[in-house]
Amino acid sequence: MPADFLQQPTNFLIPSHSKAKIILDQSHLTTAYPVLAVSGGKAADITVSYAESLFDAPVEKGPDSISKGNRNDVEGKYFT
Repeated sequence: MPADFLQQPTNFLIPSHSKAKIILDQSHLTTAYPVLAVSGGKAADITVSYAESLFDAPVEKGPDSISKGNRNDVEGKYFT
């Protein structure tokens, strides 16, 4: 991922037959409408999700395990 990805329009390639996960962190609350401009990728799927913070444990462990903690922490956290 190019270092200036969020500062200006940037091209990058996700190779065929691969899977990529990208976490975008603005470091502050941002109200926006993301725009993805894509080309190629016949029969490819793109999923975009949003969360204010990541979970401390997978939600599948049950409702008692659902905790978000500090929204700035991402290591060891889960996006469900």
